[in-house]
Amino acid sequence: MIEIKDRELHIHFPEIEAMLGEGFDTELARLRGGKRRPHWPSEEGISAQRRRLISTRIAISFQRTLRIPDDGKEYPLPAGLGRFPIEHVDDYADRLPPAWKRHGGVMIPLYQREALWLNFDGSYPTALRVGTGKVCCVTGEAWSDRLSKKSQNYLALPEQPWLDGYVVAKGTIRQFVATPVGRGATVEEQLTGRAEWNGMQLQAFPLKAEVYLEQQLFPALREWIDNFNRPMSPPDIMFSMAAPMSDYSVNEMEMGFGAGGRMKQEIYEDRWSPEAYCRKSTSRCFVHLLNARQWQTVTDKAPPVSPVTEESYRHARLPWFLHYSEQPGVEASEKLAGIRSVEDILDPSKTGQPNLDGDW
Repeated sequence: MIEIKDRELHIHFPEIEAMLGEGFDTELARLRGGKRRPHWPSEEGISAQRRRLISTRIAISFQRTLRIPDDGKEYPLPAGLGRFPIEHVDDYADRLPPAWKRHGGVMIPLYQREALWLNFDGSYPTALRVGTGKVCCVTGEAWSDRLSKKSQNYLALPEQPWLDGYVVAKGTIRQFVATPVGRGATVEEQLTGRAEWNGMQLQAFPLKAEVYLEQQLFPALREWIDNFNRPMSPPDIMFSMAAPMSDYSVNEMEMGFGAGGRMKQEIYEDRWSPEAYCRKSTSRCFVHLLNARQWQTVTDKAPPVSPVTEESYRHARLPWFLHYSEQPGVEASEKLAGIRSVEDILDPSKTGQPNLDGDW
């Protein structure tokens, strides 16, 4: 099941949660009838813990960020500048291309002068496939509904906190940036020779209920019953900053994802095997792109603000940050290693700063 809440895609799996709830209740009853304990959690506390342990919710937000220079250098991860607005395609079907209506899903507005990264929130183990134009962003292979045994073609959540772009080398990605289709600059056109699907595809596979019960839920419940009054650490909080208004827009209707500047980022190896995930409970969503002017025409809503410039970024003293982890990263794909950036294809004479005027 996929919903939009607070500018996030919320994915959860009711059938998995039902099985987890039954397992929780059975194990709790067994613990109640076991050894005597001087203290026992309140019914309210048990209900809250039950909701937390059986939740399969994964939240995906599309974060705006600075489009880093495409100058051959590698940069650390830039901070998020707020979430992109999201709308259901079905709500505006009569104003959109027929292909969008067939694919369904959601749509977001994206300026050519900005970049996008995906932020993930949730605790349930989930294999998330991410593709653009039916090309896997991790391996560069054609899209499929299968999790690969040979090479990891998905992101392992919750270990993977975010994704900024295409994996072009081990520990290195190229940013997700918007570009008009039909000019050979999208990654789909570079690798397939066609501009057929465009946009982004997301597909989530939850961990099998029986695996999660035995290896995570039951141990966590037993520990909590023994130490239920132990204080828990507060969740991490990510701050964002609104950007100034702009009347910038592009003229082309159809937009796709191209490769921007190079950035440091690891894609972490999964602790679970592909067989541990439930193939029958998968959820899938298309993400279509609009530019700002089209967004207003289609939705009758004001276009979103544009991102700050690099100079404004420095002036505001916004942090650049790295995500530190001891978890190993996956090997890079040879297919994606050779993709060219949008700047290199559409404006070969420019080196360094991206085109901010939308005159492609």
